[in-house]
Amino acid sequence: LLVWLAVGAAVVLLVRMFLPRVGVAAQWMLLVPVLVVLGQFVACLLAFFVPVASRMALGVTFGPVIAGLVGLGSVAAMWLGAGPLMASGAPRRVLGAAVCVGGAGCLALALLPVYDAEHPKRIRAEWQEGLERERWFLVDEDNLPLQSALRGVACAEVPAGWRGDEACETGVARAPAEVPPGVRVVSAREAAGGRRTVTLEVEAQGAFAMDVSVPVASVAAWTSPLPALYSPDDPYTVRVLAPPVDGWTTTLTLQGQGPVPVLVERRYLPTEAQQAGVEAMVQPWTTADLVVVKAVRAWVP
Repeated sequence: LLVWLAVGAAVVLLVRMFLPRVGVAAQWMLLVPVLVVLGQFVACLLAFFVPVASRMALGVTFGPVIAGLVGLGSVAAMWLGAGPLMASGAPRRVLGAAVCVGGAGCLALALLPVYDAEHPKRIRAEWQEGLERERWFLVDEDNLPLQSALRGVACAEVPAGWRGDEACETGVARAPAEVPPGVRVVSAREAAGGRRTVTLEVEAQGAFAMDVSVPVASVAAWTSPLPALYSPDDPYTVRVLAPPVDGWTTTLTLQGQGPVPVLVERRYLPTEAQQAGVEAMVQPWTTADLVVVKAVRAWVP
């Protein structure tokens, strides 16, 4: 791309130096191939970044990045057109026309819908069961209000944390069900300083992934590197992808007295009924990536 930009600018410069009688219109025509390549390059970047932006759980919006890509393309186009612009003899008129076109484009972007059925807004949805409640948990990662993507649903806003830009939940309390936690203490032994080393086996129970969380104050060491925390109040959470069918084994060094709570969230693919349920909650120009989360809490003595 840089070669194309340099070649285009060099051609216009040579024409202005050695063929001064060539009109401004001809100089603009010489830049058409370069401007087309520049436009295609920016379009390819947008085609890559826009779908990926809503799938990256970074906790930040990609709106400024996408706007920056468009801005860089515009700056490059203005740089290429600087020569013909100055040669036109009326740079103020040309710049004024460009400003009017840009203002009309911004107005059109403000009035036209951002998403449609072919380019939907993506929401990450979870149907969460366990811990005495059932709820929908919805997360998005753009500046468009999440509530505007829902239809006929009262969704209470909750902190999104590291998950995304905005989150809300809707659900009901349920009577606690007797669900086996599927967490077994394989071995436990005393360690120095009043600590204890515990080996746990966590059953997969058909889940494609598991999140195992332990309070920060209770963990001194883990066989896995201690994960980074979004907030000091968050627990240490390890995500296990494709856990073994016969169970996932891990060893922790615990500190403090008394039993330690271990939260296990098993993640499953949704059923057709669950997928239909979340699709009924969102607008036609919205699509939801749904995961079913079943949470249980076990206590390690």
